[in-house]
Amino acid sequence: MAKFMNLFILMSTMFTLYSVSAKSKPSSSTKSDDENKFIEFQKLADPDNYYVIYLDNVNNKNATEKSIEKRQENDEFVDSMINEIHNLIIGNKDTYEDIEKLEEIESEESPLSKRSDQENNSSSSLVYPIFEEEDQTVLYAYLSTDLIDVVKSMPNVKECVPDLKLEPQSYYNLDDIKKETRWSDVKVKEFSNLNLSLLSQGKPFKGYIGDLSIDLNYYYPATAGKDVDVYVIDSGFNFDYDEFANKEERTAKCLVRIDGGLIEVDNYPDGNCPTQDPEKYFHGEKVSNVVGGLANGVADKANIYGIAMSSYTYVNFIKALEYIYESANMRPHKTVINMSYGGYLPINEKFPLTKKFREIVQKLNDA
Repeated sequence: MAKFMNLFILMSTMFTLYSVSAKSKPSSSTKSDDENKFIEFQKLADPDNYYVIYLDNVNNKNATEKSIEKRQENDEFVDSMINEIHNLIIGNKDTYEDIEKLEEIESEESPLSKRSDQENNSSSSLVYPIFEEEDQTVLYAYLSTDLIDVVKSMPNVKECVPDLKLEPQSYYNLDDIKKETRWSDVKVKEFSNLNLSLLSQGKPFKGYIGDLSIDLNYYYPATAGKDVDVYVIDSGFNFDYDEFANKEERTAKCLVRIDGGLIEVDNYPDGNCPTQDPEKYFHGEKVSNVVGGLANGVADKANIYGIAMSSYTYVNFIKALEYIYESANMRPHKTVINMSYGGYLPINEKFPLTKKFREIVQKLNDA
């Protein structure tokens, strides 16, 4: 139903393209084309951004020419470039849109001081080396837009490109989903909780995982439970927060609380009847969210009616079912009853609770 894009391959490809571009010396016409492409690429970056600076080494660090003296000479050159760029940044703070962020980065400990495998002596948190190749050193610097051309004009700088943020991608074809499900319209919650994506796509068979046959999206009919009544029998309820912010188009409220087989007559003007026993970990609040929450729910347009129970007992449970049948204006073929807990009853029909339970369930089914 949906395909992942391998972000690692994309990121590696982008870096390789720029690495190759930085190593080669294009002709004047090709360079003009590259500059035009860079301008378009630059537009994707924030005004203040981290940049990748490709710096030609003063000595090629290949195996045949490698020597302590030449390595030292190149390290000194890299250090001098880092210092020059660092001083450029400090001397031009007014070119940054967010000076506070710049100063926050400046005050941080240098990333290299946390790494034991780096030989460079740079102490700057604003510019430091991140890669080293045979003929290039790659620096990472936090630059304003005004400083890009200045850095590019420095000695041995081959390229200065923004480090762009990657976003998770999700691809799907709504027409294919409609055809498969026969839904008139489809809604998608991208990068949803795993329980929702599994619910809409099914648990993947281990042999199919390599085919990326499941993504992190929740696909559901656009009606989203509209005009369906869900009665949740549980510990307590709170509908006064952002998961139920769309109460102008549906109902979400607590109806009654049941204690010791008796229905409490208290009204709940705010629609809430919170869990009273902390050992129940607000189970009813969580379940109602999973049923109809805007971000976490299966059906975010369904009407949610809470029936709170002070304790999970068969008597309270049966009483709640009776209340739904007798007093809650239950609508045939428009009603779902949820009980997220369980236990055991004797099969023997002579056991009063077993008989009573089967009777009320039969009435609800026949309604």
